Formats: sequence, structure tokens, C-alpha cells
Amino acid sequence: MAVSTDGAAAYTANFDDQTVSRITNLTAATPSVVSIPLGVGPRSVAVSPGGDVVFTANPDANTVSRITNLTAATPTVTSIALGESPYSVAVSPDGSTVYTANVRTSTVSRITNLTAATPTVTSIAVGRGVMSLVVSPDGATVYTADGRDNAVSRITNLTSANPTVAHIPIGSSVDAVAVSPDGATLYAVSPATLHRMTNLTAVTPTVSSIPIGVQATSLAVSPDGTTVYTANPFLNTSTQITNPTSATPTVTSIGVGRYPQSVAVSPDGSAFYTADYSDNAVSRVSLTAAPAFTAAAPPAATAGSAYSYTFTASGTPAPTFAVAADDILPAGLTLDATTGELSGTPTTARTSTFRVVAKNSVGEVTSDPISFTVREKPVFTAAAPPAAEVNSAYSYTFTASGFPAPSFSVATGDTLPAGLSLDATTGELSGTPAAAGSTTFRVVAENSAGEVTSGPITLVVQEAPVFTAAEPPVAAVRKAYSYSFTASGTPTPTYRVEAGDTLPVGLTLDATTGELSGTPAAAGTTTFRVTAENSAGEVTSDPITFIVQEAPTFIDATPPAAVAGAEYSYFFGASGYPEPTYSLEAGDSLPAGLTLHPATGELAGIPTTAGTSTFQLVATNAAGKVTSDLITFTVQDDPAFTAATPPAAVEGSAYSYTFAASGVPAPTFSLATGDALPAGLTLNATTGELSGTPTTAGTSTFRVVATNAAGSDTSDPITFTVQASPVFTADAAPTATVGTAYSYTFTATGTPAPTFSLMTGDALPAGFTLNAKTGELSGTPTTAGSSTFRIVAANAVGTVTSDPITFVVRPAPATSPSPTPSAVADSSAVSPAAALAVTGMAGVSVAFALAVILVAAGIVVLFTRRRRRKNNDPTP
Repeated sequence: MAVSTDGAAAYTANFDDQTVSRITNLTAATPSVVSIPLGVGPRSVAVSPGGDVVFTANPDANTVSRITNLTAATPTVTSIALGESPYSVAVSPDGSTVYTANVRTSTVSRITNLTAATPTVTSIAVGRGVMSLVVSPDGATVYTADGRDNAVSRITNLTSANPTVAHIPIGSSVDAVAVSPDGATLYAVSPATLHRMTNLTAVTPTVSSIPIGVQATSLAVSPDGTTVYTANPFLNTSTQITNPTSATPTVTSIGVGRYPQSVAVSPDGSAFYTADYSDNAVSRVSLTAAPAFTAAAPPAATAGSAYSYTFTASGTPAPTFAVAADDILPAGLTLDATTGELSGTPTTARTSTFRVVAKNSVGEVTSDPISFTVREKPVFTAAAPPAAEVNSAYSYTFTASGFPAPSFSVATGDTLPAGLSLDATTGELSGTPAAAGSTTFRVVAENSAGEVTSGPITLVVQEAPVFTAAEPPVAAVRKAYSYSFTASGTPTPTYRVEAGDTLPVGLTLDATTGELSGTPAAAGTTTFRVTAENSAGEVTSDPITFIVQEAPTFIDATPPAAVAGAEYSYFFGASGYPEPTYSLEAGDSLPAGLTLHPATGELAGIPTTAGTSTFQLVATNAAGKVTSDLITFTVQDDPAFTAATPPAAVEGSAYSYTFAASGVPAPTFSLATGDALPAGLTLNATTGELSGTPTTAGTSTFRVVATNAAGSDTSDPITFTVQASPVFTADAAPTATVGTAYSYTFTATGTPAPTFSLMTGDALPAGFTLNAKTGELSGTPTTAGSSTFRIVAANAVGTVTSDPITFVVRPAPATSPSPTPSAVADSSAVSPAAALAVTGMAGVSVAFALAVILVAAGIVVLFTRRRRRKNNDPTP
């Protein structure tokens, strides 16, 4: 059976009649009973939390009946098909879900969407022989009595696709389960024993047993959880187990009707009901008893704070509560007659005494006198100790309101300055501070009403400042700078520049932190003083000489050229503060004869060797260093010709000769003013190359000038020859006469003038020589005759060989007594007319005629002369 949550109605499941009985006016002599027909036999009944819906489990029909419109003449009955045999039914605390225990299939059905035409039914497998189930007060867990498994099943994750089922072994057959109102204790009944289970969420809950000596089929727990009731069908009784969670529960047997099958408790705990099967009746057992205080020791209250304490007393009917006559509650508090709650906000801190009376229809009870204290939490009224002086006696008293009077302590984890202590009773902070400094601590004032902790108290043990850092390092111009002056002293000192002193431009001094910072604008040295001061005194630093450095930057690093053998001086210049020094970059070297002065940057000396060298200079000071760009340095030297004797050229042939001159820088070349080159040749100014193809043989004279930045050099006059190969201009020697001195000069053009010689293997006629230099063929022939030879003209360019020369030596003229033949025979006596006739081509016949007359010797001469003329030889 089941009772509605408002206690106004009870319901029974009538299996044989296939009805549900609705019983109202439960306390009347004759309660009202209405039968609701179902058409199927219900085994179990449950009421929704709102009391407006009743559900029944119908095992034979495999259905659940949902009954609404309960107060109507004909309530509405809706059948929900399960497909399983439900033996017991329960409703979730929010009324949204119905669960059934299905004994034949060992399952639990979970039914949702209850108002839908077809509610949703989900089946969950549990232990065997499940006949009873209950839902936890939070709706998160379902417990079942698995009779054949001697266990209880715990079902969680109810809304998941696969709820979690855990089995809790009991050790004997389980017939029914019930859960306490707070959900902390589960009860299961088996023959002769009530099992109590706690730690319900553990893997293995804690199970203990309470012997009851009877076989029960149903369980119910009172609304306050203090009593468990059973229905014992075979003894026609109900067992009442009080204080079931204690070590010694009380077990009492109460007689009811015949064969009670189920039990239920009214919501107010004033009665319990049993469904008595054999009597076709319901037994209502009224639970009346005189009050007895179970809670009557209210704790202290706090003035100004909401307060609540509930007096409780056993008794049936439930007792009411009142303040005893002539007693008065503390101001601001009231006592609720129904609930026994003492509540309100007390207004005055004090202790008062009163009594409370609990009363019902059976009797009343008055509590012992209650000494009730309205406390007041402490509130600090003085918690701001002034500063102390190191090594000086100190006293300050913390004060706080509150009832009872508070005590004082230092907050946990906090400490007082060394040498001071706090009196717990008076709140006096006293002693002689041993060390300067700031200490932060909190003080706690507490009484039985509570405690209050002061805000953090920073107690300063003062000491005059002493500089601990007042030597700022150098700064760099246009670079961020930071240095912090520090000074001991308590409180922490502030900082300032001493009156009349100034900081370097661009720097400032932070009064709080002592930080000297900024970006110095100019290099240089400044002297100033800094003062640190606090409430205990002040100290001024010694004069501080502050240097703003500037890293070097080259401003002069382009030395002009030097001249070998000449004094040289150049000053490299670099900005920077302090003044930079100068050095060569590692691995570099200066030209021989020069040195670098490290302080002045002067490059000086007499360079000994002309040439070009590269090096880098480094300017260094305390702020840094800078390396110059690569310096190309030239030691110059006047030009001096090292090659100025060009060889001869050949007319018509390509020519090249390069004049060379020493000198740094490399000289250029040109012709001396007024001079000219042979036709066809040019002079390259840069390379000094004389080149071209000369067109005219001959000799010319000119001078070449080599010039550079250091000076110039003019060559000696150059006699330049354009040579040409020899060419004969005269190579037709006339006849000679034996015994007569002879001279003929072979000539040939050519530059240089050619020499003359006989062709190898040839020979001159006897008595002749050839002058090699002049080409003269001379001598006195000794033998008449004809010889052939060749003359060679040769010079440095080449040679030329004449055509073969047939040279005739005539016999000496014969001596004759007759003058006529003699005159005829002598060629010199030939008349001009005859000579002309001989030389002319038309005179051949005349010559021939004369030849008949002349002597034989004269014939030879005539033929020779004719041959010479034919060759255009001008020689007579």
C-alpha cells in the first residue's frame, strides 16, 4: 500500500478484485473508501510526489496502470504495456520516472514520458527473483531486493544507454527494501533479520544485521528516519525498529490485522498502515507518546547575526513548543511553536536564562534552565601602532570590543619585530626593538563569538639612513643609463640631489627608488652629491665625480698619399670621451718608415718604399672602440724609365714595344712636346705601348715622357729606325779589260744599308774584289774571258740576290804597226757615226758588215755592247 505525500489519502492494490482502493478521512471513525476498477490484478501501488497520480504493477497483464483524476467519480486509468511481469512499482522523487521490479524476467523496467500515448520503456537486467525496489531520495539510484540471489542490486547511471548495476551480497533471501529519507541508509529484510547498509556508494557497502525474529514481506521508514516498520503476514503483526542506525536498536512487535502484506507510514509519522489481506482491511496504528526533549541545548548566538536553533522532542502527536511562563527570550529572538525553531537576529550581547516547554495531547515537558549567551564578535578599536625606534623602549595597546572580552594573539604565520611581544590578555605590544626594519604582521582578537584579524600592520622600527651604494659607474652619451643609489634606514629613505648641485643633462634621480636614470645628452664630467633621508634623519654622499663617456667615432681617417723619402705627417681624428687612443687593427702594418702615435693619432715618418698598402685603425676609450674603414695608403715615387730602347721596326709590318717606368702611382706616357712618332705608330698613354704598322722606312728621333702625381721623367732622345729589306738598284757590271783598272759599284736600297757579298759557291774573275760595305767591284783583270756570278745584298731585315751576272773581261788591245787597223780595232777610234750605227737596232746590218772587216777581238766587243744595250745598261 501507499500514502500520499500530504497524508490525506492511502491506496491499496487489490489483486483479487482487480481494483485500487482510495481511502480518505483516515483519522475518522469510518474513513471513506472508494474502489477504482482496473480490469487487471495489481500487486503493488505507488503515489506520485504530488499525490495526483497513482501507479500499479499488474504482473499477470504485464502492464502498469496510470491512474489520474483521482477525486473524480470515475478516475482515468491508462495502461502502459511492459512486455514483462511487474511485481512492484516505485516513482522517482520528481515524478518523471516509474520503475517496476519484474520477478519473472529478473529485470527492472524504467518508464519515462509518462504522459505520452506510448511512454518509453527501458529494461535493465538485475539479480534473480526481484520482487521489491525503491528509489533514492535524490532519484539517482534504484535498489532492488533480489530474493533468489540473496543480494541487493544497486543501479546507477539510470539515464545512460547502459546503466551500472552492482550487486551487494546479503547472505540470505531478500524480500523487501527501503531507504532512509536522507538516502544514507538502505534497509533490506530477510527472514528474521533486518539488514542495514551504509557507505552506499562504495564498491562494497557496509552491511550490518538487526535480528527481528519474524519473516517480513514489506518495509517502511518514518519521515524522520528514526523508525523502521515491517509487515509480518504470518504473525499478524508489524515490527517497529527504533533508532535503527544505533548500535542497540529497539525492536517492538505491534499487533495488526490478519495477514498484513504491506506497510506504509504517514508523512508526519503519526501513524502507520498495514494492508491486511485476510481481513480485506487496512490497519491504522496511531503512534502517540508524551513529549521528551531530544535537543534542548542551543549554542550561543552572535549579536547582529542571524541565528537558528531547533528544539526537538519526541512524542506523538508531534509536540508544540513555548517559552516557560515568566521566562523571556533574548531580544531579537522568537520561538516557533510548531517547529521548535529559535531564530532571529539578537540585538544585544549578554547572557540570559530561560526554559522551553514541549507539549502534546498526551502531556508536556519543560527543559532545564538554558543559559543562553548572545555573543558579540570582537571589533578592533585600536590597531594602528606608531613607529618604534631601534634600541628604544616601546609600548602600544591593541583594543577591541566584543563579548566576552577578547584575547589577543599574532596571526598564524606572522611574527613580531625582534624584541617585542604581545600580551594576550591586555593586548599590549611592548619591548625594545633590536633591529631596524619594517615588519608586517596581523593581530587576532577572538572570543567565543568568533575572531577578527586586523589588516596587515606594518610596524616600522626606524633608523637613520646610511649609504650602501653611492658610486655610480660611468655613463655613455645618448645611451640609456640606470644606477640605483641605496641606503639603509627605516623607513626606507627617499633621495634627492643636494641643494646647489646638478645632474648631467638628460639624467634624473627617482626620489623613491634612488634610481639615477635617463639618456645623457652630452659627454663630460659632472660633480654632485646625493642626500638620503627618512623620518629618522638624513645622510649626504661624498662628492660624486660622474663621467659621461662617448665611444669613439672617426672624423678624420683619409690620409693623403706620401712620397718615398720625404717627411710625412697626418693626424687621424676621432671624437669620444675620454680622448681615444689609436692603434693598428690586429694583423695590420704600416708602410715602412711610418709610425702611429697612440695618443695623438699622428701618422708620421719618412716612407722608404713606394707602393700601396691597406690597413685599419682602431680608436679606443673606456666607452668602447671603433675600427676605421679599410684605408688604402699610397707612398708615391717619381717615375724612372726602366725600358726606353725600342728595337727597330720593319716597314709594313705590325710593331709593338712597351715603354716601362717605375713610379707610384703607375705613370702615364706621352711624347715630349714638339716630337713626333714615325708614320703609322702610336703611343698608348696608359700602358706605354708603342704600336702600329710603320709605313715609311727611315730613322727618326723622339723622346717619351713618363708622368705621375709625384713628377715626370723624359727619356733620352730615341733614334728609331724603320727598317726595309734590300732591293738592287744597280747590278749590271760593264765589261772589263785585261790589265786595265776596273771599278763598278753594286747598289741596293734597304734600311739599314745593306752589305754585299758573293753568292755562296760563286767566284769573281781573277784580279777582282767586292767591297762588302760599299758594293764596289774593283781590281785589274788579268785574264780575258767570261764568268758568271751573283751578288747578295743583305741587311738586318733580309737579303736579295741578283740575277746571274755574266761578266766579260776583254783582252788587252793588240799593238799593230799599221795605224789604220789599229784605229779600226780600237773601239775608241770608231767614228761617232759608226758607234751610233752599232748601238741602234736598225744598225744591225751595218754592225755586221763592220764585223767582217774588224779583227776577231773586235767582234766580241761588239756583241757584248749589243747585249748591254739590249738590257738598257747605260754603261758605254
